[in-house]
Amino acid sequence: MLLLATVLIPCVLPLWGDPYWGQDPRGAADLAMGGVNLPGLGLGGAAWLQTLAVFAAGLAVAGHLWLGGRLDWVGGVLVLAGIAACVLHMPDHIDNTRIGGAWVAAAATGFAAAHLCQHAPARRWVVAAVVAMLVPFLLSSLLYKFVEHPMTVDAFYADEAEFLKARGWTEGSMHHEQFKRRLAFDDAIGPFALSNVYGSVVAGFAMVACGVLVGAWRRVRIGKGRDEESGRSRGLPVWFACMATLGGVVTVWLTHSRGAIAALVVVVSVVALLVLLTMKHARWQAAWVWLAPVLIVFAVSAVLVRGAIGPPKTPDDPTLSLLFRYHYWLGSVNAIADDPVRAVTKGLGQDGFRRAYLLHKPADNPEEVTSAHNLFVDQVAMLGLGGLAWACLLGVWMWRAGRAVRGVWNTQDAQPDEESGGPIRYVNLLALFALAVVVFGTQYLVQIDQLFIESAAVWVLGVVSFVLVSVWLSRPDAVQDRWAVVGSFGGACVVLVHNQIEMTWFQVGSAPVVWLLVGAAGGLSRNVGGDEGDVPSDALRTNAPSAAGALGAALIGVILMASFYAGPITRHQGDLASAAIALRDGQGLTAIEGLQRASEHAPQSARPYRWRATLWLEAAHHAANVRDHPAEAVVALDRADAALDEAESAGLTGLEITRWRARVAEQRWQVTSQRQAADDAVAAWRRVIASAPHSIIDRLAFAEFLWSIDRQDDAAAQYRAVLKLDERAYLDPLRQLTQAQREVALDRSKIGMIP
Repeated sequence: MLLLATVLIPCVLPLWGDPYWGQDPRGAADLAMGGVNLPGLGLGGAAWLQTLAVFAAGLAVAGHLWLGGRLDWVGGVLVLAGIAACVLHMPDHIDNTRIGGAWVAAAATGFAAAHLCQHAPARRWVVAAVVAMLVPFLLSSLLYKFVEHPMTVDAFYADEAEFLKARGWTEGSMHHEQFKRRLAFDDAIGPFALSNVYGSVVAGFAMVACGVLVGAWRRVRIGKGRDEESGRSRGLPVWFACMATLGGVVTVWLTHSRGAIAALVVVVSVVALLVLLTMKHARWQAAWVWLAPVLIVFAVSAVLVRGAIGPPKTPDDPTLSLLFRYHYWLGSVNAIADDPVRAVTKGLGQDGFRRAYLLHKPADNPEEVTSAHNLFVDQVAMLGLGGLAWACLLGVWMWRAGRAVRGVWNTQDAQPDEESGGPIRYVNLLALFALAVVVFGTQYLVQIDQLFIESAAVWVLGVVSFVLVSVWLSRPDAVQDRWAVVGSFGGACVVLVHNQIEMTWFQVGSAPVVWLLVGAAGGLSRNVGGDEGDVPSDALRTNAPSAAGALGAALIGVILMASFYAGPITRHQGDLASAAIALRDGQGLTAIEGLQRASEHAPQSARPYRWRATLWLEAAHHAANVRDHPAEAVVALDRADAALDEAESAGLTGLEITRWRARVAEQRWQVTSQRQAADDAVAAWRRVIASAPHSIIDRLAFAEFLWSIDRQDDAAAQYRAVLKLDERAYLDPLRQLTQAQREVALDRSKIGMIP
């Protein structure tokens, strides 16, 4: 149950990447990702949750071994290979730290689920909890569509100027228009902030629910509808499963994720067809092993075919998202080919992939992404051999799951025996009630200050529905195990197929969910059907040392994660929070000191260095233009440069630092009029352009600076490059120049040209 809690908490609470200093703390409240700013778990809270997940995974494996199970050594080696690759990259950049920690916990969760679900009671709990979550998903999605999203839109337009000021955006700018476009969509996003990711998770859960619904209906048919001893109807699990399945289908529709809808429809259809064929002809049983690979190849082929067709003439092509996926993959392959030894062995890391993609993406693609939107490409490109090991592990699990489904057709649907047809077991009730208390209680404690009457009502209904559905569906006599196995296998197929074109495996909150689904499917190949009895005492003696070893490994993992991951990140976040409060109170120097302490606890984070430079830039501007003290301005600029020097010494040489280096040099030129300062700014901008050659915004800023220092020929060349990039960005008009910017660029680009 502890393992399930660490997976389900991100299903009700968003895990924000880094909630501090993403915008100016002196500005308006954040409207995160177009959604209402309900609080969630920040970087520190997520790190501790992931640490707890690793401990829970170790406990689960230890319990499996104690009960007489065997350790999957092959899976363990593959899991550890990927974890080692994550750990190797975590000190390099805060994104590697944040995503790497989440991936470590998610892989451990999947490995534990593969062992845990070999036991029928644990398997029923996992399946029941997954299906029961569909009702809270539906309720929260309806709340978002009809209440929260309209509130968000109204709040934005009521205080739009302050919102733009907090982010440093100008009215009508590219960022402003993109945000308004995103805000206009009322797609259900759940706690994952992205509708496609939310749709992927819900579609996988809904597929599991389809299997449970069929299994509950079949159980009613065999049991003739009513328990003879208690007189209790056996039809309640059918109604609960039907409610959850419909809730899942409606929620997927509310996400408007075409990929998730297509994946669910295709998998349901193919599984239903294969069920009918298997029940009529035994020779079709072998097809279950090949179902997942065939569906994955089909999804990949769709993207490759769309890429081969080429770009459309207009941006309203309905298959544009598939073309963009092809671009992401092509850029990823180019990035790997640019440094094949590093990419294949160590991997590029999460931040390294983002930087490499900016260099190698197709010029026709206007987007800058951090994921290839393909789980296998992401894993191999970012983790090298470790990612390849994880890809093989997922393949092994799905092969085992296919074998498990193939095997269930050799068993007969049995009449529930007296033990399984008894009253609801108190252990089920207590365990699932405790799970609901932990999951929804955590949500309540974190979001209590932001709850209003509608959201409070949805929370109460969600808790009640989760407990009722999960308790009834976890009964031994509620669902035929055969169909639960088919549903679990189908749910794993859904998330694997959809994530050939999506990034659910990449996201911090959704990664443990999909790892759980596939890991649970991988554990179906053993002990399918029926409850395990008491394990003989000799088995306990045999497995006790192994269980102790697994528990010891879990404790070591927790100590390491707490000492080198969760602890430093928590202190880092605390310093950022204190610095933000100080800045809002007008204590600029105190805020800078807090930012410096934050850098000491997490030197791989660029944000504190960048904001220290920003605050010193503000001080320089005030000294030069308000107080007319250029000497003080130069001192402030020196301190801004010193902050950026510290960042580069920590290995942070990406765009987030180089851009600020250019801005500091620009302001030094404005204050001192020294030619060296102008040359330094030009050199910094050239490094920016070299790192992001397809960025319209950066190249335009470079061109404008060159124009301001009277290097008009160089500026004209950059303006011409801007116009070429603008022309190639037609697939996303909001990433193109505004009409006013285009007119200026056209006029200035003619300088130095022969008539």
